[in-house]
Amino acid sequence: LACCYVLFRCVKEGIRSPDHTLAASGALLLLVGEFLLTAFVHVPKNDALARYVVTGSGNDATVWAKYFTSWTRWNHVRMLASIATSALLASALSLRGARLSAGGGAGTAPLMH
Repeated sequence: LACCYVLFRCVKEGIRSPDHTLAASGALLLLVGEFLLTAFVHVPKNDALARYVVTGSGNDATVWAKYFTSWTRWNHVRMLASIATSALLASALSLRGARLSAGGGAGTAPLMH
């Protein structure tokens, strides 16, 4: 949950530069688009499927198709959130490095100690 720490530090220090904005956005997207989505969508769906008793009837295929279609759709959302999170955090690190090497970070506390 390092993303919680990054988000906390960005908010605590104030969003005063583009790298802070990108880092806070990436951390927030990670929390919502991956962690919360997994906790509130995927885990309940997986638990419901685990409780399902296979009967050997035609209903089994219907239950699986409904589960698979919905789960896959939400998994694509989670994958896109992961890609966007990676891009945001990589951009934040790149901008932060450029800003600090140019002397624009004098007197600012680092996001990570």
